[in-house]
Amino acid sequence: MRNFLKAVFFLFLIVLFGYALLFGCLNSPSFTAFVFHKAVVEKHNVRCSSFKVGSQDYSLNGLLRLNNIAFVCSAGEDTYRGLIGELTLNSLPRLILSGAPVAVHAGGMEVQSKAVHWQNAALNAQWQRVESWQGTFQAPELGVGGFKMRNFRTQLGSQNRPRLEVTNMHADFYDGQLSGEILLAYRPELPYHMNLEIKRANLDLLGEDQKALFGALHGTMNMTLDMRADKEQIRQLKGDLTLSPGSTVNAGLASFLLAYLPKTSSQHAALSALVAKGGLLFLDDTSFRFENLNTEALRGGLNVKSKELNLNANVTVDLNVEGGMHNLLNLLDKLKKRNP
Repeated sequence: MRNFLKAVFFLFLIVLFGYALLFGCLNSPSFTAFVFHKAVVEKHNVRCSSFKVGSQDYSLNGLLRLNNIAFVCSAGEDTYRGLIGELTLNSLPRLILSGAPVAVHAGGMEVQSKAVHWQNAALNAQWQRVESWQGTFQAPELGVGGFKMRNFRTQLGSQNRPRLEVTNMHADFYDGQLSGEILLAYRPELPYHMNLEIKRANLDLLGEDQKALFGALHGTMNMTLDMRADKEQIRQLKGDLTLSPGSTVNAGLASFLLAYLPKTSSQHAALSALVAKGGLLFLDDTSFRFENLNTEALRGGLNVKSKELNLNANVTVDLNVEGGMHNLLNLLDKLKKRNP
């Protein structure tokens, strides 16, 4: 009997020591940094030069709270500097003991990089492990690739697959609306598939942020975009752009149409005069469909109608993009400078 009681006592001490060790780890910012390095940095091709937790607290009811998490991490060629004001994980023992998902909330999130930035964002999710979680993300303001969005909200997660799924994405976009989805694989080349739809975007506002793409256009537009790419190259690109009736374009940008008009026609003469004085071409019906032929060639079908010039043109345009489709913005910027 005495030996049995000793065994029970030693077992109790082991359990107590284990719980004390776990309690100590869950209240240790340095342990959190170690777990982050093992679970994220080593498994998902992420490099972090800094990851610090300001403070953290684990209570006996299973709530883990971390405050002021600051990080500097790199993925691909971009570096992300960020802050998470508060991160909470509820019912953490369920995850440790049975693998059941826990509720996660992150608030006061800020991220800055060349490609993306947001402030005061919030994430709410059910988390089980890095490759199994679902949640929602909201940001009052979000910038991606030089584009600005407001009231951004989306569902995101990873359903037992090594990829990030961003679905049911919606945002206010330059007085219009943006919706779509993005699928990003956790592989070194970071391949992704993006589907976007834009409705009634204000081209004058767009032109302020994206002069190379939209600086010569005025009015509103609808657009769809389907793109498959990775960190090295755009592999597939297709979509369409439609301008609302009454939109205008700087005549210099439309000067290429002169090559498709008979030189003796009234349309050629009128457009030439408009280009010469740097005027605006008023559009009644304009659409542009585009699709890449390979990684360095893009084909577009342009339909332009203008009652002002009695113009009705259907043109096929082929663009060779030296160095690959990822240089398309550089090419458009050069064209814009050539035809200001």
